[in-house]
Formats: sequence, C-alpha cells, structure tokens
Amino acid sequence: MARPRMTCPRTHPPLRPCRAGGTDGERRWVGSLSLYQVWARDNASREWRVAPQLKYRPVPALTVSLAAGREHLENRRQFVPGTDAAGKPAYLVSTLNSDTLTFTARAQWFIRPELSVQYYGSPFGSTGTYARFERVVSPRAAEYDARGHALGPPSIAGARYGFDENGDGAADLFASRPDFSFGQFRSNLVLRWEFRPGSNLYVVWAQERSDWRGAPVNAGAALGRLTSAPATNVLLVKCSYWFAR
Repeated sequence: MARPRMTCPRTHPPLRPCRAGGTDGERRWVGSLSLYQVWARDNASREWRVAPQLKYRPVPALTVSLAAGREHLENRRQFVPGTDAAGKPAYLVSTLNSDTLTFTARAQWFIRPELSVQYYGSPFGSTGTYARFERVVSPRAAEYDARGHALGPPSIAGARYGFDENGDGAADLFASRPDFSFGQFRSNLVLRWEFRPGSNLYVVWAQERSDWRGAPVNAGAALGRLTSAPATNVLLVKCSYWFAR
C-alpha cells in the first residue's frame, strides 16, 4: 500500500514544510506585547501595565525567554491605620501611587534526553508614596466623597505623621509614615538527570535577596540596591528511584 502524502493547508505566505503530525509552528524568535488599563468606579483607582516578552530557540534543545513588566497603580482608597490623641483607633485612607518594575529570565537546555538544566531568575522593584489623606467618618455612605473628610498636609516627625484635624495648631491624629520601596530577587538553577527509566536525580540551587526601605525611591533604584542586599542560598538534592521488575 502506498504511503499517504502529507499536505499543508494553503496559506499566504506559505508555511514551512510539514512534518508528520501537523505543521511546524515553531520559530526561532517569538515576541509578544501585552497592554492593559483599568479604571474603577468613582475614579477610586486606576491601573496600567505594559509587559513585553521575547523567546529565543536557537536549537531544539535550548530555549531562552526574557520578559519585563512596568505597572503603575493609583488607589484613592488605600487604608492607613491611625490613632487619635487618646490612642484610640482612627481610620484613614490615602491616595497610593505605586510603580513596579519586573524582569523574568528563563532558560532550558537538554544536554541529552535524560540530562537537562533549567534556570529561573526574577528581580522586581516597587515603590509607593501616599498623599491626600482623609479620615473615614461615614463608611456606609452611598457616595464615596461623603464617607470621609480631607485632612491637611501632615507634619512629619521621623517615621510618624501628625494631622491637625480641628485646626487648633496641634496634631490630634497620628499614623506611621507608610511610604515604601521594596526590591526582591529570586532564582533557582535545577539539574535533572534520569539515570534510569523512571528514576531521577535533582540538584537545585536557589537564591533570594530582599531590600525594604521606608523612604520611597524610583523602581529602578529599588532594583539596583539588590546587588548589595544580603543573599540567602539553599542547596537541595533529591533522588527518586523506580523499583520495577
């Protein structure tokens, strides 16, 4: 019996030659870009994000991908815990402006079918500043603007904010300064060896770095400080053995 011929569907431009099982959709370079923007009701918050990604596959056994992301968030309803002059809880909200910058790198290399190396690394930096504070007095009000009243600019004493609510020149509401900048890096390197069918040896090296500061900086600076942050390293070895006749 004659062997059936493989044919490709007609497309413009034509596809690469077919292989058994279907067309070959793999490409050496693959890129993508995602964008989104969101607004909340009553203009309470808005957010946008840009995330490009690029994948490179020079040979079938090696794949490398790089992804990045930039995100901005403005939230008028960010809760800030506070106290009054008597030390009783006071409920405050503020407008939080936050910027986050992320990168992710992945690589997978099959040295042989039974031996492979995988890498994952992802640093990110985030910074946030708080402004336009309000005290919540009617949390169940139908209109957002009726739920609280605005407070004047705070007086700053170290890491503490003071607000003069009644206008007598003395602070009568207090809150810890909530501004922040944070950076973190996580990575792992995995060696996998299938030394016999169903039996595997894994060697994993994981590293983590973190940096938290109360004073805000830009997201890029939060990323840059990770190079001098102390690292936590973990080495793991795992072996699984398949008992079979």
